[in-house]
Amino acid sequence: MKLKHILILQNKIEMVKESQAKEQYEQILAFVQGTVAEGAPIPIYAQLKYNIEVVCEYIVKKIPVPPRDFTSEPQLIVIRSFDVNKSGCEVDDLKGGVAGGSILKGVLKVGQEIEVRPGIVSKDSEGKLTCKPIFSKIVSLFAEHNDLQYAAPGLTGVGIKIDHTLCRADGMVGQVLGAVGALPEVFTELEISYFLLRRLLGVLTEGDKKAAKVQKLSKNEVLVVNIGSLSTGGRVSAVKADLGKIILTNPVCTEVGEKIAHVCLLLMGVSKLDILYRRLLLTKLFIRGWGRPEDLKRLFAFRKIIGNRERCQNLVSSDYPIYIDKIEEQSDCKILDGHFVSPMAHYVPDIMPIESVIASITGDDEH
Repeated sequence: MKLKHILILQNKIEMVKESQAKEQYEQILAFVQGTVAEGAPIPIYAQLKYNIEVVCEYIVKKIPVPPRDFTSEPQLIVIRSFDVNKSGCEVDDLKGGVAGGSILKGVLKVGQEIEVRPGIVSKDSEGKLTCKPIFSKIVSLFAEHNDLQYAAPGLTGVGIKIDHTLCRADGMVGQVLGAVGALPEVFTELEISYFLLRRLLGVLTEGDKKAAKVQKLSKNEVLVVNIGSLSTGGRVSAVKADLGKIILTNPVCTEVGEKIAHVCLLLMGVSKLDILYRRLLLTKLFIRGWGRPEDLKRLFAFRKIIGNRERCQNLVSSDYPIYIDKIEEQSDCKILDGHFVSPMAHYVPDIMPIESVIASITGDDEH
């Protein structure tokens, strides 16, 4: 993408041993050596704000302030959206939705008439998509805790007169907000000029085998495409040299020249348990399963639970709930209200047998 200024944050270093964090830091340094990102990695512990001052210093000294366009028609990509109304709110007190995002260009102001694209997307009986733009009015602007009358390019919260249910739970993510009639067109098919990464990252290889090469795009290949703040599926309909056509699952408001990123489904052909194990690591999923306290003595490592279905089955249909995270040793756990709790299990989904969790993630309905 020809980026000149890169900042790499090595977060959650508190989740691993100090020696492992240092080893990962050295690996990152070695990987970016000789590139524009050389010297960019900064280890941080975001929750307690460790090294955040170093990040701020790096941004101030190393990354120049980007040029701001104040004269063009305003355009904001929606990153988050909220319903700010509380339960039991009276009808007269209801407020519209709030859209949070980044103003790419132009200036928004309170009282301005705005348009949101693609807007409300519907599908007819034949599967044809129809987009109906949303027209509304800005009632408030916020940046951090500051109430604004005008908002220049940057992160901004925009209060709008729109049905609050449309904004609930990030319902407007991927939309583009701007002046009426000044937004880009909406597309369901894109023609792209692309280049492939030189190598794959984060893909498990056995023994001394070399990492798999990045395969060229092929017709009917399914991708995940990121355009602005929209992440949607796409199918490759045609490929020629470094050009390709992608049919999108959801329509997108964009313009010619916009940069996009696509992610191939690289896990095809990998064993389900391997996919499960890596998904658990990537999403930091915490499992609440069922098992007798004495069963915990056999759980020396989290990998053994994932790699052995028989053990998972042994934990089903028992008496006491246990929380299971990355348990390396029995000493990592303690008893709390009669439950075994891992120190890092600060969030747990609803109660679900371990085997059901495995089946839901891997798509294996046999168990």
